[in-house]
Amino acid sequence: MNKFLRYSLVGLMAILFGNASAQEVTFDFTDEANPWNLPTDQLKETGTFTKDGYTITITTTNYTRWFADTKTLLVGKQGATLVLPKFDFDVERIDVVGSSGASKAVKQNIFVGDEAVSTETEGAKDVTNHYKIADGKQAAGTVYTLKVTSNHNTQISKILVWKKGTAPKDDEPGDDDQNPSSTAEKPMTVANAQALLATLAANVKTDEVYVKGKISKIDEVSTNFGNATFYISDDGKEDGQLEVYRCVFLEKASFTSAEQIKVGDEVIICGQLVNYRSTKAAETDPVTPEFTQGCYIYSLNGKTKDGEGSQEQDATEINVAKALELINALENGKTTSDEYLLKGIVVSINEISTNFGNATFMIADNAADDAAKQIKVFRIKGYNNEKITDETIIKVGDEVVVCGKLQKYVKDDVVTPELTNGYFYSINGQTTIQSIQAEKADGAIYNMAGQRVEKPTKGIFIKNGKKFIVK
Repeated sequence: MNKFLRYSLVGLMAILFGNASAQEVTFDFTDEANPWNLPTDQLKETGTFTKDGYTITITTTNYTRWFADTKTLLVGKQGATLVLPKFDFDVERIDVVGSSGASKAVKQNIFVGDEAVSTETEGAKDVTNHYKIADGKQAAGTVYTLKVTSNHNTQISKILVWKKGTAPKDDEPGDDDQNPSSTAEKPMTVANAQALLATLAANVKTDEVYVKGKISKIDEVSTNFGNATFYISDDGKEDGQLEVYRCVFLEKASFTSAEQIKVGDEVIICGQLVNYRSTKAAETDPVTPEFTQGCYIYSLNGKTKDGEGSQEQDATEINVAKALELINALENGKTTSDEYLLKGIVVSINEISTNFGNATFMIADNAADDAAKQIKVFRIKGYNNEKITDETIIKVGDEVVVCGKLQKYVKDDVVTPELTNGYFYSINGQTTIQSIQAEKADGAIYNMAGQRVEKPTKGIFIKNGKKFIVK
């Protein structure tokens, strides 16, 4: 394999704290040696911590500490701050990388003094929140403060500071399609992956990630070894491409023909990212950002299995009894990978929060069913997956259809069957996508949020007024 530099060494120098002129400065709290000397016991008020010439100041209102097992920094709660040092370059964007243990509800923003200079975000669990700094507040020497603005704790793995003109343009805050989460349902873009690689030292592998792109170039398809080396980019062009090294086929099967992939194919790759450098090379030699050997094609032009068709099947609403059957079959704490349309009667309402834009309530197949035959609908959004703004959106006795994933939630040995990560599809038969259902002839496909899609990959969709599932 020909190894050559395709990613700016200046970007890779971002990991070196002593180089403030680099495109990006990264504050990394995941080093198991805890070089920042962050508190492993409770920090009650204010602490100052220094590494490689950079000093941060943390002020807590409740509880702050560094967890050695998960290698994340917890800061909380409302009003807690992390003050960054001054930088000798104009700052365009600040990214805050959350963790798997972080809150889905925590709100945060970047401030200069008492003034918010970006857009507030909600949730830090398994996401990277992007804070684009307002024009006029990007000047070198400005002091930026990350502040928790809700009554929750945040958990931080890394903070990335982007010099003006260097932040990826297709990874803007609020663009859900470019959110650098990494699941099969919401894969990274190639630009996301390259930004992540820019934070890594040579030969340090990421956890398993999913990246979506188009094949821009094919080096080799080896039927002898059963793998292929090719490149992907966001637009299918060779500019900005990322190498996929010795990748295997769908379902981790071996390649049997060079005709199985072609330039222009849309793929989702699953595997580990690495900045590869030969062990025989000098430390000053360039690295190659790539998907490393062991990766596989998760999907190819929307298909996850070789030879499968569209994978479409009629989507039917399930009742509470069926949902309980599915949940009981799950392991404790697990969530289904598929979404379901769950129909039931509202039997009680826990909370409708216009502040957080969600609702929690109990449903059953019959209004008189006891607790053993009920499911909690947990913090779901309104129609079109938008925030709830009306506290009277539902009442006890309403018939609802909610769309989401089923979960076997366990806390203190108590099992609670739930529908989570969901939103309202209909209330008493009324839905905001009735106009979509009226389309009978043009064959247009829409997702459950009412957005038209060209190529459905996974989930529940509507075509010619009929719901169907793509698995």
